[in-house]
Amino acid sequence: PFPEEMVRIVVMRLARILYPPSAEARMNLDKMGVKGDVVQTPGNTAVDAVNHAITTDDASHDGPGIIAIHRVENLHKSSRLDAFMDLLVAAAVSGPTRFLVHPPTERVFRSSDRWDDVLASGPSIEPLLPHGEFMTACASARWVVTDGGSIQEECAAIGVPTLLWRGRTERPDGVGENVVLSNYDADVVGEFLAEPERYRRPPFVQPESPAGVVADDLTRRA
Repeated sequence: PFPEEMVRIVVMRLARILYPPSAEARMNLDKMGVKGDVVQTPGNTAVDAVNHAITTDDASHDGPGIIAIHRVENLHKSSRLDAFMDLLVAAAVSGPTRFLVHPPTERVFRSSDRWDDVLASGPSIEPLLPHGEFMTACASARWVVTDGGSIQEECAAIGVPTLLWRGRTERPDGVGENVVLSNYDADVVGEFLAEPERYRRPPFVQPESPAGVVADDLTRRA
């Protein structure tokens, strides 16, 4: 498994209380034999966080495309890094693009002999944004490209067209709807960038707040 998956497994095994967002997630915990109390919630708390964070009701969806990647297997495998450079250039040529990077990611890209070509294609290179600003930018974006599982969940809630720069994902959120799994395939990337609007979906609305269920349960246990 990937390092972040290993961390998640360790946390699940050590946690005193676990709040799975679905019956499927609860069954997975049962199969793992976790020792903590398991309380199923009516959905993903990430959706609550997204709804709380977004500060605009802009429905134009013509904002700059958003790109954010960070996973080790994408930054330190030369074939994937080179393919991502192609993606980044194609994305920037297609329209306004914001590439949001943290320092370790930026160091990898700036050390590439293709970095000047990327800059010449015109993307805006920016530091990471606070969560609320990032969610607002994604909600108004033409599309999002990411390799982050949490961002996948958030973009599924927003309904923004999202290209997942990975070969597989352990999360079902948005897959087959607004989220396209790239599998590092140039043809999939080209098709997505050519017609991203076909993948836009209405924002997901949860009938009950899962964060509220968690808060109520923790209050009861206090």
